[in-house]
Amino acid sequence: MKVHLVHHTHFDIGFTDQPEEVVRQQLLYLDQALRLCEGDSAYRWTIESGRLLREWLASRPQSLRERLLALLREGRMELAALDMQILTETATFSELVANTRRCTQLGREYGFPVKTAILDDIGGLAGEMPTALNDCGVQYLILGTSSCQTEVPWADLPYLFWLRSRAGGRLLVWNIGCDRREPSTDSKLPYAGYGEGAMYLGYHAFPEYLGELDIGVFCCLAGEKREAPMSTRQAYGLLEERLKRNGYPYDEILLQYGGDNRPPAAHLPQLVAALNASGDFPQITLGTATGFFERMEEKHGAEIPELEGLFTDPWNLRVNAVPSVLKTTRATQRLDEALRLTGCHDEQVREDLLLVADHTLGLNIWGWQDAATKSPDGIRDASFDEARASWRRKRLYAEQAWRRAQELEHRLPLAQAETQAVVVRNLASHPVAGPAELYLGSYAPRLLALKDADGNEVPRQLVGQNRWLLWAKDVPALGLTRLQYAFDSAYDQPYTPLEGAVPTEVPCGVFRLQFRDGALTQILSANGRPLLEGPFALGEPLCETIGDIPRTNEHCCLKECTDRTVARLEGRTAALTADGPLFTEVTLRGRLANGTARVIYRSWKQTPRLDVDVRLDQPETADKRAFYAAFPFNGQDGRHLFDQNAGIATLNRLLPGAMQDLFLCSRYAALEAKGFTAVLCCPDAPVIEFGGLNTARWRKPLPYRPQSNAIFSLLANNICNTDAPAWSSICEEFSFSLFLHEGAFSAPQAQADFETATALSARLSFAAETAPLSNLPPQIRLHSAGNGLWLENLTDETVAYDFALQGRRYAGTLAPFALAHETGSCHD
Repeated sequence: MKVHLVHHTHFDIGFTDQPEEVVRQQLLYLDQALRLCEGDSAYRWTIESGRLLREWLASRPQSLRERLLALLREGRMELAALDMQILTETATFSELVANTRRCTQLGREYGFPVKTAILDDIGGLAGEMPTALNDCGVQYLILGTSSCQTEVPWADLPYLFWLRSRAGGRLLVWNIGCDRREPSTDSKLPYAGYGEGAMYLGYHAFPEYLGELDIGVFCCLAGEKREAPMSTRQAYGLLEERLKRNGYPYDEILLQYGGDNRPPAAHLPQLVAALNASGDFPQITLGTATGFFERMEEKHGAEIPELEGLFTDPWNLRVNAVPSVLKTTRATQRLDEALRLTGCHDEQVREDLLLVADHTLGLNIWGWQDAATKSPDGIRDASFDEARASWRRKRLYAEQAWRRAQELEHRLPLAQAETQAVVVRNLASHPVAGPAELYLGSYAPRLLALKDADGNEVPRQLVGQNRWLLWAKDVPALGLTRLQYAFDSAYDQPYTPLEGAVPTEVPCGVFRLQFRDGALTQILSANGRPLLEGPFALGEPLCETIGDIPRTNEHCCLKECTDRTVARLEGRTAALTADGPLFTEVTLRGRLANGTARVIYRSWKQTPRLDVDVRLDQPETADKRAFYAAFPFNGQDGRHLFDQNAGIATLNRLLPGAMQDLFLCSRYAALEAKGFTAVLCCPDAPVIEFGGLNTARWRKPLPYRPQSNAIFSLLANNICNTDAPAWSSICEEFSFSLFLHEGAFSAPQAQADFETATALSARLSFAAETAPLSNLPPQIRLHSAGNGLWLENLTDETVAYDFALQGRRYAGTLAPFALAHETGSCHD
């Protein structure tokens, strides 16, 4: 068997040190790699992430730049095709494409190939990742998956396989993983895929053959003791035995030789030569990944299996540990995408959003529980200040992106009218009719009238001091509409919510909401059929404390946690707090865990829509907790779906190794049940669970069948022990919009629901009316692209389109579930 070693460092920005320190170190490592490659014709180095090369080229003299670029052109160095190591479900589709295009553009600019992507640590792939990579000319992907809280390394997957997306993208994927015959919860060799070259060769061979230590953290293999390490032959034999047990079908393998922010191994070519000369090992070559893929495709192309589906990512647990980061990121992504579709962009916004999407959430502290126990200050001990500072970086990236996107929106070169009006803006790529919030400022006169272009009074309802919700109709896609106002001469009076008794029943379009003790306990359809069941009210906040979360990486953190207790809202008080022409509002308050919680139910009178706002106020704690909002729909045989950054994900498309405990939906989760469909739009808290409270149960069998039709939103958690806040206070509000429909699920309808819930805003402005996008079919979703648009067909039927955007015409047909990159033509 021939062994291909691919030597690199894993770009773990912010995990081992603060982000700026990691970048500084990594730049020095690339300096070292340059000298090593120049000093030894056998040396090879792979740059895992394009951001590092971009930083290096911007900070080094021209002479050094030319020397490194020459190595890239000669193939003695290789740039992998991802700019950052991102959680692929967190980024939008256009961000996924940009994360690859940055690397391939470097290759085109400087004349070197970029064909292979490396995704290290991360345990999932968004469904259309193959399409995003293919668009940039990338055909190969290494899954260097971590063995911490990821199931992919042990899943029943081929080592080499074609991964096809629903839209037709296709990648050749290498996934060495761990022992497929060994349950992940009992693994004796739980090592990250990107470090197996060091585990089975370098850590043992360097001292044995060259009398020096390898760089990195030595971990004992099965049966090995630190004081009596194995020989290299014994260590490598464990890998050979494992491959034989698993029926490995090829005579060549790829081993990544990397580690978290580790420098190059200076004498790796000498070690390879010594191992080859010993006669005790198969032939070992130090090379780059693309050569391995091209060789394997040429030799085995016809026999390589093909899979179609997606890998949902367990590391989504990390992205709502500080939920304000995710909330701000989602709002920024919606605004940034709308601005890009209309030709405006700020690359720093994208840079900050990709930094949010990067898989490292903060500084790692192994064994923090012991340190907290020994300190009289507990989790407030000063030794944790550095970690808290690192976790704040994610919030800073998100807030910077939001601020810059807002500034860009304010500076848009819009046509101006002679008079001021209430201008309603639509961020969606379809016309939207629905509510928009209008805030008139701290000191504002009383609003007496608000009329549309036909002179009709615009329905509205006061929701706060100088703050209104108004119902705008038919705001053009990505455009603006103007409403004429009239003010009283007097200032508005302070807003005082109602404090009335909660009615037992409230209308919601054709549906009826039933309350008991202030909680929403039942929804009845038009024919009286109940839609809810079970012990929880709809939107009820819950706190689950888990007592047996592993303190270390034992069992790869995938052993089911069974010590679980659920706390519910106590000491409840409720009141009818609003009742006007648009909606009725009920507010429920109470104690939850160590803090408080509040739920606001806003039932719209003319449409089957219910808004649920859940607010948590919880102090920080070392107890392992997960907070949820419950949506307990009745029955057990419904069909669950959720939206990804491109495509609609269904549970039957999950591949072995996919996360089944929770899912990150970019816009909504949906349930198609007998006689009705529920679309739960999740702009703030899109981490959801189907069927029950599943966090840290680590379910694996496929097909995945939820225990019930219930949906639970995981609002926030502190379950992770590494690289995410193990503790932090929570003072956040999470907004949901539930749309109820009779009949089967419709993706265009769900898209319209989400746009209704999120797209409209209103303010006083001189901006003139605009309609930059017209006639886009409702079945199509738009994504921005650097040169044109991406069109996504959300349905299983071919869709014809002929629409105009910013003076360009786009016409053609789109196959079922297809994604197409269109540049359009000049529009007459």
